[in-house]
Amino acid sequence: MNHTGINPRQSAAILAVALVLLSLGGLWHWQPERQVRLHTDNLLTRFSDRKWNRVAPMISDRYADRWGFDKTFVLRESKEVLRQFFALTITPESNYSVITDSKNGEARTTLRIQGSGTAIAEFTMTEINRLNHPFTLRWVRPGWKPWHWELIEVSHPDFQPPSTEF
Repeated sequence: MNHTGINPRQSAAILAVALVLLSLGGLWHWQPERQVRLHTDNLLTRFSDRKWNRVAPMISDRYADRWGFDKTFVLRESKEVLRQFFALTITPESNYSVITDSKNGEARTTLRIQGSGTAIAEFTMTEINRLNHPFTLRWVRPGWKPWHWELIEVSHPDFQPPSTEF
């Protein structure tokens, strides 16, 4: 009886090639530099969309920056400021730099805010868009999962947030 189709030896070869290709694709996809870039882009998109339930898990519970802000403060004040926008888009420069090792990453990019809204929204756009130096977003991979990165700090040499004390 003559079977047309793939014999077991050919099946094994095809399976081996497929596994090698999947492994190489996984290695490429899970590279720290690529993950930090993807997480930075996703974070900015989620802020733009004001999807707070998707922003919060991206920020580490250990978040702390040079202005003395923690995760709770950043989320609360971001909601307050960004709700002043009727339309909002936050974009990084097109080819920003990313530096990583296996557990830490740093994305450096200027940010541009476009949108419309109240006077507070206009003030926010003007203040952020006037900055010439890049923001630095520091990321950490807290465990063994190559896809799990959390924002641990944001810094900028010239940015000074408005006082929240009245």
